[in-house]
Amino acid sequence: MYQRLFLGLNIAPEHILSISDWRKKALGFSSTDVKPHNFHVTLAFLGQVTMHQLDELLEELPHINWQPFSADFDQVGYWGKPKIHFIAPSIVPDQLHYLAKQCQRLARKTGINIEKRQYQPHITLQRKIKSPVPALYEPSFTLRFNEFHLYESISTANGVEYIIRESFPAPHDPNMSVRERISQGLL
Repeated sequence: MYQRLFLGLNIAPEHILSISDWRKKALGFSSTDVKPHNFHVTLAFLGQVTMHQLDELLEELPHINWQPFSADFDQVGYWGKPKIHFIAPSIVPDQLHYLAKQCQRLARKTGINIEKRQYQPHITLQRKIKSPVPALYEPSFTLRFNEFHLYESISTANGVEYIIRESFPAPHDPNMSVRERISQGLL
């Protein structure tokens, strides 16, 4: 049995609402809008994964040593080949690059075929856009991430749904004070 899976970062509910509102105001409504509850940042697209590969991956993922981070999603873009509108950080934090690289490395280690292309973190807002509409104004969202997730992509009569199947919080630094952990959203 295969499952269609990916590793990614979930968007906090308050940011989902803000991003959805920005999309409506800056890009306008489109019948191809991604459902707000499906907003996420992909770390590694895994594709069709066997249960054996999944078991091996789930053994490895909790051992990634990474730190929570923030990213400023401050630019809008369009890619012609997949025909998507998205928002992305103009400066990608080193921790985001590191986490994506580690997720991809572990997936390859378990025999999952990961495309070798430059990692470009983004949040897809609209799909199947034939001619993009320029945004009326740039986005400005600072998003904080302190866990990543294994998602399953499920096709339904109402479109695709992304379901979180497992979560992997960042390990906390035992030397970090309670105040520092609170300021970083860890408590």
